[in-house]
Amino acid sequence: MNYTMLKKSLTEKSYHENFPVATLFLRKNERNDILILYQFARECDDIADNENFKVYQRKKILDEYQKNIKELFTKNDKPKLFINLQQVSIKYNLNINLFKNFMRGFYQDLSKTRYKSFDEIIQYCHLLACPAGEMVLTIFNKNTKRNISLSNNICIALAMIGMVQDIQKDYKKGRVYIPVNYFKKFNLKEEDIKYHNFNNHWELFKIEWLELIKNYLNKGKPLIKNLDGRFKFQIKLLLLACDLLIKKLSYKHNLFINAPRLSKLDWSLLGIRALLSYEL
Repeated sequence: MNYTMLKKSLTEKSYHENFPVATLFLRKNERNDILILYQFARECDDIADNENFKVYQRKKILDEYQKNIKELFTKNDKPKLFINLQQVSIKYNLNINLFKNFMRGFYQDLSKTRYKSFDEIIQYCHLLACPAGEMVLTIFNKNTKRNISLSNNICIALAMIGMVQDIQKDYKKGRVYIPVNYFKKFNLKEEDIKYHNFNNHWELFKIEWLELIKNYLNKGKPLIKNLDGRFKFQIKLLLLACDLLIKKLSYKHNLFINAPRLSKLDWSLLGIRALLSYEL
């Protein structure tokens, strides 16, 4: 099996992303470059999650992605995606280690299905969430050490939102991102996920998890002061979306059945709020 075979095997999906990857408010060139990076991450995620193939088969495909990343600046004979990644990376002088961290995270999804502690979760976020933020900062020439640190906090918050929204979906894939020590602390059981039993123990866990998300988000919010133009507007919209989604998640929902997500109406209203509160 190779890259081409996997591409043919992947069924088209409708991705319900919580947050804008690259909105129409960005300039076309910047938006297209971000979408190329997103395509890379999306394809790798599809491979790691593709239950039509055994783990060793998925690993074999990821090995091809890994090989193309290692040869990103040295080999011209590669799939179109990696030619595009090469061009974007050269254009913005992207750090190759960011791609390598992504790959480490996707390989980890193949082999690691449980996490002992919250620290392990944060380490995972630094592989599969934080590099995306640093790449986007680099595209807009805002990748200072301070901004990267602030962005990492936002990216961790985004990843943690996804983890609590997708508990049921991840469980069906054999993964549980809620740390084992949290299961012990709140007397949680994996059987509850299987049988959609969102009881008071899970509600108490959710309250603490959302507080952790708020803390990370608040630590990252000063980033907005260091940005300008359309990029600043996009991040403003992102932060407003996070606040709204945290509020929705705080309501009593059975996260194993109907975890809240943002609707088209929500996004329309958020866009208006972002415009009204935008400061030059």
